[in-house]
Amino acid sequence: MDTTLLYERLCQAKPVTHAQFLAALNATVRELCALYGEKYVLRDGALRPVTRVGQSPCVAQDYESAVLDNLLYHATGEERYKTDFLAHAQHAYHNLWRARTAGKRIRREVW
Repeated sequence: MDTTLLYERLCQAKPVTHAQFLAALNATVRELCALYGEKYVLRDGALRPVTRVGQSPCVAQDYESAVLDNLLYHATGEERYKTDFLAHAQHAYHNLWRARTAGKRIRREVW
Protein backbone atom coordinates (compact mmCIF):
# COMPACT_ATOMS: atom_id res chain seq x y z
CA MET A 1 0.00 0.00 0.00
CA ASP A 2 1.51 3.30 -1.10
CA THR A 3 0.75 6.23 1.20
CA THR A 4 1.75 8.76 -1.45
CA LEU A 5 -1.00 7.51 -3.76
CA LEU A 6 -3.48 7.42 -0.88
CA TYR A 7 -2.61 11.02 0.00
CA GLU A 8 -3.03 12.15 -3.62
CA ARG A 9 -6.38 10.38 -3.98
CA LEU A 10 -7.58 11.89 -0.70
CA CYS A 11 -6.50 15.39 -1.71
CA GLN A 12 -8.47 15.09 -4.95
CA ALA A 13 -11.64 14.77 -2.90
CA LYS A 14 -10.71 17.17 -0.09
CA PRO A 15 -7.32 18.82 0.47
CA VAL A 16 -5.77 17.95 3.85
CA THR A 17 -2.39 18.60 5.43
CA HIS A 18 0.24 15.92 5.87
CA ALA A 19 -0.33 15.91 9.63
CA GLN A 20 -4.08 15.41 9.26
CA PHE A 21 -3.50 12.61 6.76
CA LEU A 22 -1.00 10.80 9.00
CA ALA A 23 -3.25 11.11 12.06
CA ALA A 24 -6.24 9.72 10.15
CA LEU A 25 -4.14 6.92 8.64
CA ASN A 26 -2.77 5.81 12.01
CA ALA A 27 -6.25 5.97 13.54
CA THR A 28 -7.59 3.84 10.68
CA VAL A 29 -4.90 1.19 11.16
CA ARG A 30 -5.61 1.05 14.89
CA GLU A 31 -9.35 0.76 14.18
CA LEU A 32 -8.79 -2.12 11.75
CA CYS A 33 -6.62 -3.91 14.32
CA ALA A 34 -9.30 -3.43 16.95
CA LEU A 35 -12.00 -4.80 14.65
CA TYR A 36 -10.23 -7.83 13.18
CA GLY A 37 -7.07 -8.42 15.19
CA GLU A 38 -3.48 -7.75 14.22
CA LYS A 39 -3.08 -11.27 12.80
CA TYR A 40 -5.51 -10.55 9.95
CA VAL A 41 -4.66 -6.88 9.36
CA LEU A 42 -0.89 -6.46 9.56
CA ARG A 43 1.63 -7.82 7.08
CA ASP A 44 4.73 -7.90 9.25
CA GLY A 45 3.10 -8.65 12.57
CA ALA A 46 4.10 -5.45 14.37
CA LEU A 47 2.01 -2.29 14.53
CA ARG A 48 4.16 0.71 13.63
CA PRO A 49 2.80 4.23 13.27
CA VAL A 50 3.39 5.96 9.94
CA THR A 51 5.46 9.10 10.50
CA ARG A 52 5.78 10.51 6.95
CA VAL A 53 4.03 10.39 3.61
CA GLY A 54 5.79 7.85 1.43
CA GLN A 55 6.40 5.41 4.27
CA SER A 56 4.60 2.13 3.74
CA PRO A 57 2.12 1.14 6.47
CA CYS A 58 2.27 -2.42 7.71
CA VAL A 59 -1.33 -3.11 6.60
CA ALA A 60 -2.16 -5.89 4.14
CA GLN A 61 -2.82 -4.76 0.57
CA ASP A 62 -6.41 -6.06 0.65
CA TYR A 63 -7.43 -3.24 3.00
CA GLU A 64 -6.42 -0.39 0.64
CA SER A 65 -9.95 0.56 -0.45
CA ALA A 66 -11.19 0.36 3.13
CA VAL A 67 -8.38 2.61 4.34
CA LEU A 68 -9.14 5.17 1.62
CA ASP A 69 -12.83 5.18 2.55
CA ASN A 70 -12.04 5.80 6.20
CA LEU A 71 -9.59 8.58 5.29
CA LEU A 72 -12.34 10.21 3.24
CA TYR A 73 -14.68 9.87 6.22
CA HIS A 74 -12.16 11.59 8.49
CA ALA A 75 -11.65 14.38 5.93
CA THR A 76 -15.27 15.03 4.96
CA GLY A 77 -17.37 13.60 7.79
CA GLU A 78 -19.83 11.96 5.39
CA GLU A 79 -21.41 8.81 6.82
CA ARG A 80 -21.48 6.97 3.48
CA TYR A 81 -17.69 6.70 3.57
CA LYS A 82 -17.83 5.06 6.99
CA THR A 83 -20.39 2.56 5.71
CA ASP A 84 -18.19 1.81 2.70
CA PHE A 85 -15.17 1.45 5.00
CA LEU A 86 -16.90 -1.18 7.11
CA ALA A 87 -18.08 -3.11 4.04
CA HIS A 88 -14.68 -3.08 2.33
CA ALA A 89 -12.87 -3.96 5.55
CA GLN A 90 -15.21 -6.90 6.17
CA HIS A 91 -14.65 -8.14 2.61
CA ALA A 92 -10.86 -7.87 2.96
CA TYR A 93 -10.93 -9.67 6.31
CA HIS A 94 -12.94 -12.54 4.85
CA ASN A 95 -10.53 -12.86 1.93
CA LEU A 96 -7.52 -12.99 4.25
CA TRP A 97 -9.25 -15.38 6.64
CA ARG A 98 -10.14 -17.75 3.79
CA ALA A 99 -6.59 -17.67 2.47
CA ARG A 100 -5.13 -18.51 5.88
CA THR A 101 -7.56 -21.30 6.66
CA ALA A 102 -7.58 -22.96 3.24
CA GLY A 103 -7.17 -26.70 3.54
CA LYS A 104 -7.54 -26.77 7.31
CA ARG A 105 -10.25 -28.62 9.18
CA ILE A 106 -11.84 -27.99 12.54
CA ARG A 107 -11.70 -31.01 14.81
CA ARG A 108 -14.08 -31.79 17.58
CA GLU A 109 -12.85 -31.31 21.09
CA VAL A 110 -11.87 -34.61 22.64
CA TRP A 111 -12.00 -35.22 26.37
